[in-house]
Order: sequence, then structure tokens, then C-alpha cells
Amino acid sequence: MLKTRLFRHAAFIAGASLLAACGGGSDSSDTSYSEAYIQFYNGSSNSPSTELYLDSDFLGASSYGDATSLFTLDSGNGEFSLLWEDADGTETTVSELELNLRNGYKTLLMMTGDFDDPDISEFQFERSELEDQFYLYALSSLNDGSSFDLYISEEGAPFSEANFVLNLNYLDFQQGQYWNAVDDAFAWDEGDYVLYLTNPGEQEVIFESQAIGFDFSTDYVLVVRNTTGANDSNLVIDVILNSTNITANQDVEATSQFRVYSALSEDRELDITLTADSTESYEQTVSGGELSDFTTVTFGDYQITAQDNSDVSAGFNNRLLTLNQGASKTILIFEDENQSLTSIEVTDSTLPQTFEHEVNIANLLPEFAEVDIYFVRDDETIETADYKTTSLDYADARSITLPNDYYSIVVVYEDNLGTDTLLYRSEVLDFTSDDVLMITVEADVDVGTGYRARLLQ
Repeated sequence: MLKTRLFRHAAFIAGASLLAACGGGSDSSDTSYSEAYIQFYNGSSNSPSTELYLDSDFLGASSYGDATSLFTLDSGNGEFSLLWEDADGTETTVSELELNLRNGYKTLLMMTGDFDDPDISEFQFERSELEDQFYLYALSSLNDGSSFDLYISEEGAPFSEANFVLNLNYLDFQQGQYWNAVDDAFAWDEGDYVLYLTNPGEQEVIFESQAIGFDFSTDYVLVVRNTTGANDSNLVIDVILNSTNITANQDVEATSQFRVYSALSEDRELDITLTADSTESYEQTVSGGELSDFTTVTFGDYQITAQDNSDVSAGFNNRLLTLNQGASKTILIFEDENQSLTSIEVTDSTLPQTFEHEVNIANLLPEFAEVDIYFVRDDETIETADYKTTSLDYADARSITLPNDYYSIVVVYEDNLGTDTLLYRSEVLDFTSDDVLMITVEADVDVGTGYRARLLQ
């Protein structure tokens, strides 16, 4: 797949002219930002981690809803490319493009749409020296024909006092004016603001952010995108700064979801209750070795109660589970070293699982303080395996990103003398589905070693 087209929209050209009219043109002698800058943002919802290169030099990579660092480069024309790497290490070119970088300007390179035929866009704006103020840009990355009105208010003000700022359309990059501007209409005072989205021309709020701190004297870019998480509205607003730290702002009323896995024996059933207050609770029964379906709930803090139906004395009732807006979590319930029920929680990935999987792995074996887990393909051993996680603590979980492929899961324990013990080796398993995958390392009397790694999906 080779994409050579580069979208430079009319709105981008207009935005550049507007910048020149309010504080300096292409001459960068009046700013401390005297070099050229570039950053890549991945807004393609079904994409893998995508890499940015200048000629043959790797600059950085970003997954969906993420951005690279801001890179300082020489001005002038440069040959850039976007690539992704499959499970065999084969690099595929997504796009090759020539960009003209300008001193004093930032180029935001953005990939959106379906990854099989993505839109590659370039947005360029001047960077300016500011003091206690910032510039604000915004656009939508949704190519479904939707459009939004963006309103913004100061923290604490209701929507009725919010100010209309922009109408947001697909890849329509615009600069927002500040309603309290004094000299520069586009210079916003630093502070805490709330973002609202409505359908065009309407007053019903379909998205409201929590208060967001705009605390740096720099350029902020807002991107409306879809989320793959538990948010019923399916919208988030990313705030892009000049680093990889992207803040994905959820709707304040966004729902959450949870599911439960029981690592007990198959003949035991657990009654699980999540309680937020006297009026809101969720109940389900989970058998040993079973992963429940997701349950959608209101965000908040929940008390978890687990009761073993075969032993009324076994259970707990005081575990805390916090589900923030849009969060998705899995509760793992198992026996500790005293055969008492205990639990840990794992945050599920909200990234697309089309080309690669972000897999959570949990060690539920109290007799092994640490274990090593290897993902071994048919031409590998544990010594040559490209993907592994080592020294995974008991009652702890860790994530690993695996390219779509077929793997055997090998679990090894290394004692204090450096002797390796094979606890489990699975058959070859399929890691190519679009499901959110999880692995638990747990006891199993039906396995010769007494232990197993279970793939949950």
C-alpha cells in the first residue's frame, strides 16, 4: 500500500494568511522559534503504530490517538515517509511525501480515515513567543459527514454562559478567537476551560469536558475523534501539545464498563456485586474459569463484593473499584497464599486491535514471586523470542504489544540459583482476532505441571 497524495486544505491556507495578519509573516526574526518543527498525529482508528521517517532516519511512532514528540529540523524541502512494521519485521510504506518546512513554523502531519486508504494531511502554523497566553486550533478527525459546534467557557460557568468558538468539520483546521481578547484576537489567557460540543446550530450539549488546564504559553490543537473505549457518546477530544503526552478528554457523563474473571476451579461459582450507593448496584454470577461479558455502568467509585457459593465463609466485601469516564476494566478474582479470595483490577486497552494487540498479563500464582512469560513463534525458542515479559510479580499485571501472529505461551520460573523451571507451554494460539486479549498465569490441577497460562478474550 503506497499513498502519495497529501491533503493541503483551503482552510489551512486561510489559517496561514490569518496568522500572518495578526503577528508576523514568514520572517521569523521576531520570534524565539527560529527553527523548523514537525510532529505526527495518528487519527486513523483502525491503524497500527505508524512510524515517521525523514529519508532513512527514524523520527518517532504513534498509535491511534497519539502523537510523536515535536522534532526540530532544518528548514526546506524534505522527503518524509510513514511506515508500519508487521509481525515478521517487514516494513510497509503507508505514504511518501515531500514537505516544505519553514523556520519559525510548526508542521502538524496527521493521518486519518480508514488505514487501508488513509488521508494524510499537513497543517502548518507559526509559533510565537507568548507570555501567560496561548493560541488554540481545532478540527474534527471524523470522516463520517458529522459536524460540531465548539463552545468554550471558563471553569465554573454553565453552558448558558459558554461562548461559540468554531464549527468543526473533517480536517478543517481552524484557529479559535478568544472572546476576552484585548490586543490579539487569537491570544487566549492561560487558565482552566470547559469544552462543549453540540450539533451545528443546536443548543443541546452532546459532549462536555471536565475543566482542562491550559497552563502553557504555547500552541494547543484540539482534535475530535471517536473512541474505542466504553464511552456511550463515542467522542473524545484530544489536546495536542509539543510532546507525546496527549490528553484524551472524555465526556463528563461518559459511561464505563467492567467484566469479571474467576480463576477458581470450574465447580465453584462466585456471586459478584458492584455497589455505588443504595440505589445503584450490579450483580452477576461467574463460574470458575469464566470471563463474563462487559457490563456498562455509570462512572464512579464502586465497592466490590464476592461470595463463593460453595463456601459461605469465603469471599470479600470491601474492595474498591474506580471507573472513570470511558474506562474499561477487568476484575481478576483468585486465591491468595492463605486460600482466601482476593482480586486485582486490570485496565483494558482502548486501542484498535486490528494489526497488533496490547495484551495484559497477570501472575495469579502466590507460590511464585516472579515468573517470565515468552511468546514463541514456530521458528523461535525462548532465547530468541522477540516478545517476552520477565520478572512479573505475583498479584501484578503488565501489558505487552504483540503484532498479529501465532504464538505459543511459555511460562518459566527462575529460582535463586538461576535454575529455570518450565511451568507451562501452550499449543500455538491465534493472536490475529480483533478482540481485547488478556492472559492469566494460574493454577490448574488438570495440567501436568499444575499451572497454566489462560488466554482470555
